[in-house]
Amino acid sequence: RVWIAAATKRRSTMLARSSRALARMARGVMAATKAPRTAGCDLDAQALRSRTWSRKTSAAWTCGMCASPNVAVAQLQNASLPRETVPEDQGVMQDMAYPVVDFKRNQVGVATLLGEIFDVPLRRDIVFRVVRWQLAKRRGGNHKTKTRGEVSGSNRKMYRQKGTGRARHSTAKAPQFRGGGKAHGPVVRSHAHNLQKKVRRLGLKVALSAKAAEGRLLIINNLALPEYKTKALLDSISALLPEAQRNSVLFVDVAGPGVCSGVGEEVDVGIRRALRNVPGIDAIPVQGLNVYDILRKDTLIITEDALGAIEKRLLVD
Repeated sequence: RVWIAAATKRRSTMLARSSRALARMARGVMAATKAPRTAGCDLDAQALRSRTWSRKTSAAWTCGMCASPNVAVAQLQNASLPRETVPEDQGVMQDMAYPVVDFKRNQVGVATLLGEIFDVPLRRDIVFRVVRWQLAKRRGGNHKTKTRGEVSGSNRKMYRQKGTGRARHSTAKAPQFRGGGKAHGPVVRSHAHNLQKKVRRLGLKVALSAKAAEGRLLIINNLALPEYKTKALLDSISALLPEAQRNSVLFVDVAGPGVCSGVGEEVDVGIRRALRNVPGIDAIPVQGLNVYDILRKDTLIITEDALGAIEKRLLVD
């Protein structure tokens, strides 16, 4: 009877938790779908959106074509500003308009971020699995201890088997003695484990969606500079980002000239040399874009060319 009562209590608890989870999901879907759209507008067909992310205000959808130009530009600029909270309708996989800026943070165009890549639900479990897979794969695995067969020393029996009143022992290289071998110690091995491609791809989408939801994603037209010097690049970053964000930046660009044969594709050699001795700022090509580097940096800056390459890489049937 006690066992049946405990099982019934556990089942009731699980059902209550499931009901609360379903209720939260239903509230999220209702909040995402009840926002009105402007009828008869061409931009709505392209899913270009602009939203005020405050939880205290109502969800107001405004169209860039129907609203005044100043309001539309201000809304697009606010889309790339850091936010303390994630939007309530995040994860509905809806395309959104995002401003394209230059190094002076002047808007030079508008890019459409695909909802299948930049607006997927934020799943911490997927990100955890991908980061764990990355960190395990890059471990050296060179740890090694000596066993009793590898320790230097004599194999002579310490003392006779019987008649001493002491415990029976063989050689002094046994693990229980000082200077002896290590029992069940680490050996040289690989810590890498398998992870499905679809999970890795989903983890990258979640990381990109998190940066877009937090407003820590910038789309820049290109990384062209008058001169590829460290000082010139730092001045451009200072004009592009506020002081609190310029210390942890990740640039993503397509592979450029100056690629070393046998090493793999890299970004432009001028950018790499300008960033070589700047701590906290890195530049990687689209081929090297990964979840761990995205999460460990505060701001993610992607060029227009790299944006198209990312969409081509992740949109796989």
